Amino acid sequence: MTWLTVFAWIVAIWLATTTLGQFFFTWMYCQGRRSDSSAGSDCVADATALGRQVAVVLAIRGGDEGLDDGLAALDQMDHPNYEIHLVLDHADDSAAKPCREFLARANHPVFVHTSPLPRCPGALKCDRLLWFIPQLSEDYSHVLLVDADVRVYPKLLDQLLQPFDDENVVCSGGGRWYEVRGNWPNLVRSIWNAAAVVQMDLYTVPWAGTWLWRRDRLNDAELRQLWSKSFCEDVCLVPWFAKHEYRFARPPQAVLINREPVQWRSLCNFWTRQLLCARLHHWAWFAILGHAINGLLMTLAVVLMLTAASIEGAASAGMLVGVAYLIYLAVSGGLMFWVCRENESRIESLVPFQSARGVWLWFRVLLAIPLAQVVHGYCALRAASIRAVVWRQIEYRIVGREVHRQNYQPYRI
Repeated sequence: MTWLTVFAWIVAIWLATTTLGQFFFTWMYCQGRRSDSSAGSDCVADATALGRQVAVVLAIRGGDEGLDDGLAALDQMDHPNYEIHLVLDHADDSAAKPCREFLARANHPVFVHTSPLPRCPGALKCDRLLWFIPQLSEDYSHVLLVDADVRVYPKLLDQLLQPFDDENVVCSGGGRWYEVRGNWPNLVRSIWNAAAVVQMDLYTVPWAGTWLWRRDRLNDAELRQLWSKSFCEDVCLVPWFAKHEYRFARPPQAVLINREPVQWRSLCNFWTRQLLCARLHHWAWFAILGHAINGLLMTLAVVLMLTAASIEGAASAGMLVGVAYLIYLAVSGGLMFWVCRENESRIESLVPFQSARGVWLWFRVLLAIPLAQVVHGYCALRAASIRAVVWRQIEYRIVGREVHRQNYQPYRI
């Protein structure tokens, strides 16, 4: 047995182990989604939920494409008792005009607020929330925090309110989904997201894109302290949830689709920021990093083994690695479509998943999986070593697990 054959078996066993692990965790995720659906909330709100007064809070910096559609969607939710608060970063912000136009045509009460100069050293959005939330009336029983790039749907608020019958639930949130379609960067992002939702469920990572809170919990001094020095408002609260035995609920129906287009540079920056949040604030950072590096090294190992087998004329070794990798890709693609079906079937604005989407899409997914692993691994290594990051034209310095905002100026297009 030559050294090449030995390494071929090592790579094949590596691929088989990774495939089994992916299947196990994906199966756990899909089974959990189904059990939550059967035991969880109906989308029909009860009388108690309908009577709850909710403040919908949107902190905005920059008038991005899609903001008008997002604001219009906020005004079309089914819940009968909510008001919308738009928190502008600056009076000269480019979002000021569309916000005031929305104020004039909205059916629900809308209030536009202008933030003062930031005071906290952490993320600018956290600073805006810390400034504004204490000003909310105590008449609100719940507060819905929404990202500016999210487009809600009519039943969302009622779905997020359902878990609050449990007194241990302090907040509930939806999930973000990217449809499997589009150019290569969009397709790679979709593949990453299908794997990310499994990890988020496994490691209990919240997403603040649509985050409904009990109003009184947002006054917690410890929570406010965490927000004041954090890079994001969601992942940093995982230890806080665990310490106080609070529950973060995930209604399985609350899935929001994001069709925002992306290019390679913006995708890499987005992934790096997402992984940086885990590095700074989550206990499972090394597991998340290890998963990303495993995918990167495994893909590189396969390429090197196939190249070496071709050069040395070791057909058996090359065949072993090639077949093992094709099986790995086929299983990974199947698992991704399994996760797609579990999520896309819950999105009312989307045609439910069908396996007959086309052979070409399946082929593109198989090609994009190794590409996604390489790019994801690169972004993970970048997040692990980065010392400064620019987000929405604001520079942040990273020192250990602390973040320090370096500058502030109004957003410029």
